[in-house]
Amino acid sequence: MRSWQIYPCATSCQKDPGLTITTVVHDPPGDDATNPNGERLTIRNSSRATIDLAPYLLVEGGSRLTFPPGALLKAGEAVEIRVGRGADTRLLRYWGKSAGILANGGGAVRLTTYGGVPISCKAWKSGTC
Repeated sequence: MRSWQIYPCATSCQKDPGLTITTVVHDPPGDDATNPNGERLTIRNSSRATIDLAPYLLVEGGSRLTFPPGALLKAGEAVEIRVGRGADTRLLRYWGKSAGILANGGGAVRLTTYGGVPISCKAWKSGTC
């Protein structure tokens, strides 16, 4: 068993890959129960290299979104993630939920490694990172 699986390191031992959650739309117009794709967020690659998103996951409350192997984000590109359902493309992904999951009163979305190392976090209203 690898040591990082037993003892996850603090943020300082994980090299910053250059991924940042830049935008979260948590309260779009309409009813969250019928418009889950109105809730969305954007992850930007600010590095100079192409990054495979497969080693990372998005976490919001009890919901987790994983990326398939080969989900590449080129330097300077951004991928939009919509909470509802749809057909994934390279720069547009869907969480697959039937209703909104981003609390209107406040929350936070986190991008982490599978080992729990935080990469980026975006909070709104009463939420904290």
